[in-house]
Amino acid sequence: MRSKEGQKKHDGSVGNVAQEFLNKGFTVYADLPGYTKPPTLKGYVPDIYAVKTGYFRGFLPIIETKVVEIETEDSKDTYETKLQLSNIKVWCDANNASFQVVIAN
Repeated sequence: MRSKEGQKKHDGSVGNVAQEFLNKGFTVYADLPGYTKPPTLKGYVPDIYAVKTGYFRGFLPIIETKVVEIETEDSKDTYETKLQLSNIKVWCDANNASFQVVIAN
């Protein structure tokens, strides 16, 4: 479980990373007020789910999917976190999505 300070750092990092994806043209779903909630992946809601569509060579449609989970020093090594990260990674591997874990600071 996160401390109040850890939760504040977590939420600030989620907002910052979400904004980075928005600036790069992604549609962003984030587990924060003001955003559409991300989809559930193998029973877990990631902090950020970002999607960008485009075309390769002008006609082949491509979809780029990024999933990001933000952790804090006090949450990164817990059993629940490890289980969550493992399940989200399995979903990402099966669905051609990239997965990143960020430690909030």
